Formats: sequence, C-alpha cells, structure tokens
Amino acid sequence: MNRSFWQILVGGAAALLLITIVSLILIASQSSINLLKGGVNTFPQATVFVPKQAPAMVSLLANPEKLYGIRQVTLPLQKRQSDRQQWQQWTTDLVSRIGLDYQRDLKSWLGNEITLAITALDFDRNFDNGTQPGYLLTTKTRNTQLTQKSLRNFYAQQDNISVEKYKGASIMFQSATKNRSRPIWASSVVGNFVLFANHPQIIKEAINQAQAVNLNLEQSDYYQTAISSIDRPHIGIAYINVPATSAWLNKSAVVKQSQNNQTLSAFLSINRSNLVVQTALTGVADSVASSQAYKSLINNSELKQIVDSLFLKHKTYIDLTEKTSLTNLLKEQIPLYEVTRLAIKALLPNLEAIAFENQGDRDHATRAEILFKLAT
Repeated sequence: MNRSFWQILVGGAAALLLITIVSLILIASQSSINLLKGGVNTFPQATVFVPKQAPAMVSLLANPEKLYGIRQVTLPLQKRQSDRQQWQQWTTDLVSRIGLDYQRDLKSWLGNEITLAITALDFDRNFDNGTQPGYLLTTKTRNTQLTQKSLRNFYAQQDNISVEKYKGASIMFQSATKNRSRPIWASSVVGNFVLFANHPQIIKEAINQAQAVNLNLEQSDYYQTAISSIDRPHIGIAYINVPATSAWLNKSAVVKQSQNNQTLSAFLSINRSNLVVQTALTGVADSVASSQAYKSLINNSELKQIVDSLFLKHKTYIDLTEKTSLTNLLKEQIPLYEVTRLAIKALLPNLEAIAFENQGDRDHATRAEILFKLAT
C-alpha cells in the first residue's frame, strides 16, 4: 500500500469517525449569526478532565440550538417545521442513551461546549467481566444553580439513587438493578462543567486529572501540537490516538505500541450552509509506518470496505442524490459505491455530497480536507 493511498484512507476514517458529530452539527436559536463566520477561535476546556492517554476525544464548541438556528435559516419555509420535528426526535433519542431527556433535563442550561471522550479501554481492569471502556461526557453550563436543580429533579424521580462526596464534588449515580430499562449515567457538577460518565469511578478519575499537574490531555505535547495547526474558526475538534483507538475498535484493552505516537486530529468549520473538516495525521514517517498505522486503525473488514470504496483518488466527489452522470461513473469504478451511498444517505438524509481532497504533507503532518454539502 503506497503512502498517498494511506493518506486518503486516513482522511476517510476521520470523516467516518466524525459522522456522528456531523449529525449533531446539522442543527439549533438566536445569536447563531456569529457562527456563520466559520465558528469560534476557542479550544475545549474540558481537556483538563481527560487523561493524556485517552484513545479519543471529540468536542462541539457551540450550543446545539444555535447551530440548529443556522440550519433553519438555510431551509425553505415549507421544510422548517418537519426538519424541526426531526431534530427534536433525534436529540431525544441521542440523549436518552445516558438516561436523560434533552428538552427537559439539558436544553435550559446547556452551554457552548460538549465534549465526549473515551477515557480508558478497560476502566476497572477486571478481566473477569471483559473489556469495559470508560466514557466521559462533559458539558458546559450557563447556569450552575439551574443545572443542579434540573439534575436533582431528575434523580428524585429515579430509584436506587446514591450520592457520594469526592474532593468537594457530589457524584450522583444509580445502583445497578436487574430491571433497569435504560442506563442512567453518573453525574457531577464541577465548577461550570457537568460531568456524565458510565461509571462513578470515571468521574472520580476525571476530577483527579483536573487537579493533577501534567496528567491531563491539556498538558499533552501531542495534543498541543495537533491544535497548534488550527488557524481558522471552527465549531468542532477531534483528537484521536491511533493505536489506542484501534484497540477500542477491536474491543481490546491492549494497545499495540508503534514506533511513533500516531495521532489523528480534525477540526470542523461552517462554510456557508455546508461543513468542512480539516484532518492532520502525525507520527507516520514512511510507507512502512503508513501501512502499519493503516492495519492498526482500519482492522475491521466492514469499515475497511466502506473506506476503500469512497476514497481512491487524491480528489473525490461523492454525489449522494444521483442527480449527475458522475454517480454512474463512480458506480462502475468504485466497489461497494452504491451500498456506501445508500448507507450514508440513510444515516444523514440532509447530506447531498461529500468532496474529499488530499492536501499532502505540511508541517510534519499528512493533511486532507473534506466538504459535507448539505441540502437546502
């Protein structure tokens, strides 16, 4: 496998990893107009809660409702009501995964940062219960008192709720029960952040990271190098430790160490009514390392087929609407193109096309740009 092929495939992998974030970003109220410049010039503050060795972290740096406001103004009037209903259903389904209701429990106080991190491949290090990844969701709050009241009201309606004090913070969580219909993540309000995690121990470790010196992602040289290349306004950032994320994808607690610390970073910007992702791969110095990194990250056969089917050239334009003759040409040249197109269209019905460009090596990083064209 030559290096240019690997460069394109890595960019594709970043796009697929960000697809969930993109869904969230298609969305959101007043004061949205400032985001039309591309986004903000700030970086995630929640990195103080994330350990240096975390496999992956993605951050949304704008309030979802403001982003949805942008989405609404780009739509014809006759489409706005149905699109709003779709958005409300989507947020309800997404937030219910941690046991909460977006409209009732989050919307009133949610701030301008949402960060999701895989903090550990196996947080309890207990081989008897298999691999148990640690997940941390950190949200900024606009009103700490309102947040605490909202969470208290939520937990008051639940059974088997416990409260544990830890280093000045109160951690609320639900004891395990056999008849629990949906998981309720542990939570804690720390300063102007709300921490949610799939186990109370992960919140304790997050608090430890914030109070320790030189242990959190904020203090990582690799992370600082990754964000130093971001030179334009943005609304989202992703930072991926390639070997650790590969282990997570393979449900393993063991990271296969590579010669270099391979990291993949990406940032997301608004471009008119569309979205642009810039990616940068570091730690891949030659074709041998490229091949090893490729095998490490894209080890899943189904994922490999999808990525292979999309990004075969330095410049690729994938039309998801079948309105152009280019679609028929791509069907003939790219294996699994039609299957991939339909899968993406089902996941993101408002996405019309994906344009990919390999930008080559710059500043010791392999870079690519991906444009997501949205329907208006």
